[in-house]
Amino acid sequence: MPHLTTRLKRLRNALERQRAYQLMRTASIILRRDGLPAFAERLGRWLRGERRYYRPLEWLAYQKYAQSAKLSPTELAAQRQAALAWSYQPTFGILTPLYNVPLPIFQQTAAAVTAQSYPNWRWYVADASTDSQLSAYLQQLAAAEPRLCAIRLDQNRGIAANTNAALQSATEEFLVLLDHDDLLAPEALFEVARFLQRQPQADLIYSDSDKVNAKGRHFEPFFKPDWSPELLLCVNYLAHLSVLRREVALQVGQFDPALDGAQDWDYFLRLSEQTQRIHHIPKVLYHWRAWRSSTAQARSAKRYVAAAQLAAVRNHLQRTGIAAPRVFFVAEHPIRSIYPRVEWQQPAPRSVAIIIPSRDHARVLDACLASLFRLTDYPNYRVIVVDTGSREPATNALYVGYAAEPRFSLVHYDQPFNFSRACNFGAQHAAQDDLLLFLNNDTQVLAADWLSRMAQWFEREGVGVVGAKLLYPDGKVQHGGVIVGLSGMASHAFQLSEESIMTHFGSDDWYRDYLAVTGACLLIDRRLFERIGGFDEAYELVYSDVELCLRAVAAGYRVVYTPDARLLHHESLTHKRRVPYDDFLRANEHFKTWIERGDPYYNPNLSHIGTLPNFSANSGERAAHLNAVLMAKLRALPAKGYLTLPDDLA
Repeated sequence: MPHLTTRLKRLRNALERQRAYQLMRTASIILRRDGLPAFAERLGRWLRGERRYYRPLEWLAYQKYAQSAKLSPTELAAQRQAALAWSYQPTFGILTPLYNVPLPIFQQTAAAVTAQSYPNWRWYVADASTDSQLSAYLQQLAAAEPRLCAIRLDQNRGIAANTNAALQSATEEFLVLLDHDDLLAPEALFEVARFLQRQPQADLIYSDSDKVNAKGRHFEPFFKPDWSPELLLCVNYLAHLSVLRREVALQVGQFDPALDGAQDWDYFLRLSEQTQRIHHIPKVLYHWRAWRSSTAQARSAKRYVAAAQLAAVRNHLQRTGIAAPRVFFVAEHPIRSIYPRVEWQQPAPRSVAIIIPSRDHARVLDACLASLFRLTDYPNYRVIVVDTGSREPATNALYVGYAAEPRFSLVHYDQPFNFSRACNFGAQHAAQDDLLLFLNNDTQVLAADWLSRMAQWFEREGVGVVGAKLLYPDGKVQHGGVIVGLSGMASHAFQLSEESIMTHFGSDDWYRDYLAVTGACLLIDRRLFERIGGFDEAYELVYSDVELCLRAVAAGYRVVYTPDARLLHHESLTHKRRVPYDDFLRANEHFKTWIERGDPYYNPNLSHIGTLPNFSANSGERAAHLNAVLMAKLRALPAKGYLTLPDDLA
């Protein structure tokens, strides 16, 4: 019976991965609960590829959780009482530009502000409305609520200029950005004030968010990572909720009216140039209103907002020392047409040594080398194959065939096999190169600019390691970055998912900072590699790449994942590898602190079971719990030498 149950679970999971099943399941759910119009709208979004949430059942699970997580009046009263005991009482100035929003919508926004459990706030509403009923309501509210400051504007000058009017009036220690149609959770300011008790030097604080529809149902949560400067280049993930220290905001200046529609994104980019004291509260404290204007207005707005977004990112790159950046959208792509892509040329292309440890499997290596030499357009690279003991005649014939290629060299590693030591050995033969790219022999290049798109990131200050997106031959994602603690130790984000999906954690098509990327395609600054001691040779086969990245992070460098560099990785989905037991024990020792503390580039509200980021309120799906279960399984195994994966740890 247990075997049957397991097989049924696997069958269910396989079905849920099929898009047709998902579509039918979503249809039945929405038709039952929200009727035909809501179903038609969501079906259209699905077919257009605007949102591709993988499991609609998780959509319902989050709705249920959002309702259960709402605080009771007693709990909110307890927060008010607790705040009175704090020695530090930060003050908040809430900035809201108001323009012709439907009155019932704004009334809900106002109710959310006045319901805050933390009392030290003042709300600055810059009113440019032509709706007399809306303006009259605002005046009535201001008369009843002394903490509301209604600022009447003579005309509508746009979101940025209207926000500036509120900004000029605010004198509080912190500024809070709130759209005129959105909702704050009643505990939002309390949670920020409580965070400031621990981090009083914070200059920018942001939270997780979700959306709320006309029926008050919450959906599409966005569970964000901690401060990630590369992520901010492709998505304004800091918005909703965002709290700025006024002193720093005054240094940044006003919102730019020329970038209306992306004015807050531009502002956050400019602020990030002034301070790195940017902090994240992993709680949903802001509810983004999901209501729509007319189709014509939406199309017109989309054009000018897109232009403003590109300009905001381009200006930031130029201010931070990137010469002639190109910022653009990828047309006709469901995800990349929404989020900007960035690229730029290095003034003097750094030399790259591509180091490939390999043993026999001549056909596999030949496919890798052929794709490298045929496609790569980067002007300054060479390939070093580290042969770790090949015996097959075909392999030797392959080497002879590439001997005439001036960018190819072969070195022989004749010690007992150790993957980390072989990589270090290859690096010793690249002592004059600027960058080292460690590449598996079972990979293949997909586009000519892959290496250029990886190497460009080293023009950004603080970048020490760069990883690429790797795909299985069937098109599914093999690597979209590494999350420490995922599956109990460390694993690849988005693995086995369709490419370009959208999840509660965002997309695999976003630039991201991570604690680590896979050594199957890892580019690192050579001087950094040497300074931190290269790969730890105590690791024989697995996890040394993650541990190397963690040392780079500890040295003050960022690890960047770019989806613009895409390679095939022919790692078999069912291949069983024998891996050293001691590698797991050593990795657990090195990763333990991060697992217990939490990977800053993941979100504690997401499940650590599996590799597709999904919301989970179950504490049994957290990293520390899964790590304890994993290590208990490992220590219970009778054989301590080598383990066969994946079955032993299934």
